[in-house]
Amino acid sequence: MLLFKYFIKEFIFPLILSVGVISSILLMDQIYKFIPFLQTSGLEIKAIFQMILYSLPMILMVATPIGVMIAVYAGVYRISSDYEIISMRAAGISLSFLLKPVISLSIVVAVFVMVQTFYLSPIGVRNLDQLKFNILKKQTQINLESGKINNFLGQNLIYVKEKKGKLFKHVFISNWDLSGSDFYIEARTGTIEINEKTRSINILLKNGRIHSSNQSDEYQIIDFKNFLYDLIPPQKDMSSFPQRFRNLSGKLGQTHVVLTIHQLLSQIKIAKQLKNKDSYYEFTEEFHSRIVNFLSCLAFGLFALPIGLFNPRNPKTGRFIYMISMVIIYFVIFSQLKVLLSEGKIPPIFLYTPLLLALLFGGFSYFKVNYDLNSLSDFLIFFKKVKKSRS
Repeated sequence: MLLFKYFIKEFIFPLILSVGVISSILLMDQIYKFIPFLQTSGLEIKAIFQMILYSLPMILMVATPIGVMIAVYAGVYRISSDYEIISMRAAGISLSFLLKPVISLSIVVAVFVMVQTFYLSPIGVRNLDQLKFNILKKQTQINLESGKINNFLGQNLIYVKEKKGKLFKHVFISNWDLSGSDFYIEARTGTIEINEKTRSINILLKNGRIHSSNQSDEYQIIDFKNFLYDLIPPQKDMSSFPQRFRNLSGKLGQTHVVLTIHQLLSQIKIAKQLKNKDSYYEFTEEFHSRIVNFLSCLAFGLFALPIGLFNPRNPKTGRFIYMISMVIIYFVIFSQLKVLLSEGKIPPIFLYTPLLLALLFGGFSYFKVNYDLNSLSDFLIFFKKVKKSRS
């Protein structure tokens, strides 16, 4: 029991350190994407902390499985490089004893990641989306001042000559997001319309003109009585979201990532009943991807165990590069299988192939280390001994 606790302690510090470093890198990337919203909110400390808090579950969901692999590798390497593993084996303790602390740690971390993946991450993304919308509402309602040119989050230049409550008079809008063309709108009046259900912010313009020109020097004027102009949020980043969008409630367009596991299972049943194959495959892919995500903690831990064992014949740098290379291959295969599953080209069981490959490579490496098999001749001698012992 003391030896078990000793190994666990050796894994804890590198686990916290690696997860902290990876999370910090990912968090810096998220904060960079939030800069336009932070500028809009006046860099309020509350908004910054809320954005970090809502982003953490999504970040930990990615960082923690990799942190387990690095922690097991670093912990086992430190113990074995001090020849504690050799002393342990000399005392009659099998190398397989290391499996107990590694599996125990991996299971505990996997449960933590499962909670993040199934519940906290969807809730965090939903709250983060709502926070961004609230900041945009604040920008629209407070910062659109009369008598000056308002830069609306780097997307639109809006000029309002006179403002009476929610009514704008003599509105001028220039949209510089249209490449290769000039686009201007002038209107006598305008009012801000905010739709909480669809999370859209619009200006209802009345009695105005749209002026547009392109690179061919063609100029066009369109008169209108009513025109609903959409104020597009800046740098709308969906890189961490699935690419397919669904209007699940009929009110608010949502992505798979904002659904908890129970909501996701419900949508799978509905899609199956309605015989909507596209939706069924896509929701099924998201469901199994979440399962693979927390199971990867166990696979990565077992994969890193034999690689971390100290071997004077095999330099540390080479083994670490091998481990990183296998992780890259793992995620490449996993991402391709996700695409195939979402298109209905493969059954869900194929999505677990990367996990199986990681376990197979880890098992093979453990077999080599446990029986001191470093070359092809060692393998041949070993199998001859096994064959002779059975005969």
